[in-house]
Amino acid sequence: MKTTVQIPLTPEVDRPLFLLYEISDTCIFSVWYHKEPNKIVGISFHELSKKRAILDYFKLIHEDNITKASPKGILISYNAREMLLVPEIYSKSDSCNSMLSLVFGDVEATTLKKEKITNSQIDIIYRIPVLMNEYVMNDLGCNNCFHSGAKLMTEDSIEPTISCVVYANFIRLFVCKNNQIQLLQYFDYSSPEDVVYHILNCCKQLEINPADLFLTISGLIVEDSNLYRSIYNYVKGITLKVPADSSGILMVSEESPIHFFTHLIELLLCV
Repeated sequence: MKTTVQIPLTPEVDRPLFLLYEISDTCIFSVWYHKEPNKIVGISFHELSKKRAILDYFKLIHEDNITKASPKGILISYNAREMLLVPEIYSKSDSCNSMLSLVFGDVEATTLKKEKITNSQIDIIYRIPVLMNEYVMNDLGCNNCFHSGAKLMTEDSIEPTISCVVYANFIRLFVCKNNQIQLLQYFDYSSPEDVVYHILNCCKQLEINPADLFLTISGLIVEDSNLYRSIYNYVKGITLKVPADSSGILMVSEESPIHFFTHLIELLLCV
C-alpha cells in the first residue's frame, strides 16, 4: 500500500473533527473535516495493491488515522465500481442480486446495497463484502454509508454533459442528456488513449456529438499533461471542474489544486 499525504492534518482549536472515507477496490481517500461550516483540514490518498483484502487495508488506515486524532463522527462513501442504475420500480423486487450477478458475475459473501438517487426515479444498486459491512456497522458504529455516485448526481442539464473523475488507474463517467441521467460507469485505463476511447465510446452509444459535448473533469489530472491534451484533441468543451460552493472549505496549493478534490468536496456539501 502506498500512502500520499496530500494535505497534512491541521485541525482548528476547539472544533470537533469528523472523518470521511471514500473506498474503492484500488484506493481509499481519508478526509478530515470540521462541520458548520464545513472545512477540510486533512486529506490522505492510499493506493492499494491486490496482495491483501480491501478490509485489511482499511483497518490499517483507520487504525493509523485514530492515532492522530479521535473523530466525533465517520462517513463512509463506497466508490463501488460494480454497480447498476435501475429504475425505482424494478429495484423493489428481489432481483437486484440477480441483475448484478448477470452483469458482473457471482460474488460470494457480499451484502446488497441500494440507494435512491436524489431528485430522480432511479436507484443505484451495488455489493460490498459482508465483512466490510460488519466492520463498518459494528466496529466503527457507522450507519451513514452511501455510494459516492448517488450523492453527486443531478438532472439539470438539457445539453449533453459528461462529468469525469480521474483516479490513479480508473475513471468514473457520469452522463446527462435532455435533463436525464444516461450513464454512470467506471473504466480502467493505463494510457491517455484509453480514457479518450471510453469518453468517445460513451458519446457514440448515447448519440452525442463530441463537438457539442460539455465535459467537466476533476481528480488526478492537470492541464499540462498528455491526458488533458489527448482529450482536448477530441473534445474542445473540456474544463477542470471546481465546486461552485467551495469558498473557504479547503486551503489548496499549486501541488494540490482544488480540482484534485472536487468529488470529495461535493460529497461533504451534500451529506
